[in-house]
Amino acid sequence: MSKYQNKEILLAVSSLIDLCELLAAGSGGFCHEDGFDVYFAPETFWYHRVKLNGGLSDSLSTVIDQIADDADAGLLPALLCYSEIDYPGETLTALLRNRGYILHTTQMAMYMPISSAVVGRPCKLPEIVGCNELKKWCELTSSNLDKTSEYDGFCRLANNDSCHFLAYKENHEIVGGLLLVCRGRHAGVHEVAVREEYRGQGIASNLLQVAFEIASKQGCEDISLQASEMGEPLYSKFGMKKAGLFYAWIKESCWGNL
Repeated sequence: MSKYQNKEILLAVSSLIDLCELLAAGSGGFCHEDGFDVYFAPETFWYHRVKLNGGLSDSLSTVIDQIADDADAGLLPALLCYSEIDYPGETLTALLRNRGYILHTTQMAMYMPISSAVVGRPCKLPEIVGCNELKKWCELTSSNLDKTSEYDGFCRLANNDSCHFLAYKENHEIVGGLLLVCRGRHAGVHEVAVREEYRGQGIASNLLQVAFEIASKQGCEDISLQASEMGEPLYSKFGMKKAGLFYAWIKESCWGNL
């Protein structure tokens, strides 16, 4: 049994799922199967995925075999994710490794009520990026997060009222970025990145403070994200709490194609 509360991690993971749904809705769609959900957004790297949801009526090994076979055949995305509340322990790890998956990332799902955010006034306000600058924004975030650009997928969201692409600029160049997605009562933070030579100057803090303010004005009650080990201390400073680990695995045979 996880040491975290089910409700907390479900809230913390929902920000990622919200963005996956938005991207898939404008692309290949999404579907819910026995034990897993699929988000078909092949224009993106991170959001084209299968998510295990813990709702299995068949055996776990049977479902993993089904997912792996379909991924090998190109019918399902190669990226597979789940939270520790859905599948704690080593059983799933062994099944995935036996079917050719390798661990891609381990992140901490974090969340908080927006009313409890510890914020001050940012020393310099980030800008909202429009369609004309989105490609540069994507180049900045992808290069600093060490993945391929999400521009082909994100350009579908440029005019979506739920999505806010924040950019911090120096000398008219984008040196920091953050994507805020507001859906109903929940807001999610994604793609937080700062160019290496500008780190340590409070840029990410400024981006987050503005994101919290926007989310609050749009009526969101809570906010969440998936944090890297490097990002956890920053998010904790604002009052975000750890809710549980979130794992992403990928088919090793597909690694070179992503």
